Amino acid sequence: MPAVATLDDLTAMIAADPYGHRYELGPDGVLSITPPADGEHALIATRIMAWLLAAGWPGGRSARSRRRSGCPSPVPTA
Repeated sequence: MPAVATLDDLTAMIAADPYGHRYELGPDGVLSITPPADGEHALIATRIMAWLLAAGWPGGRSARSRRRSGCPSPVPTA
């Protein structure tokens, strides 16, 4: 691993990983490696989406579009 990782370095690590791990660099330069999502992940994501929809959250809106519009996020970030 180089002292300073570039996007090309991350791309090479992703391509070389036979298990499908996800590689990300945080804003502070810390490398995070996470395992690929599995069935349990999908089940939890589906339950969260169902909970949000049942609470009246509009299905076509995302956290990303809210951030771009300047609206505060309804999900705590701390």
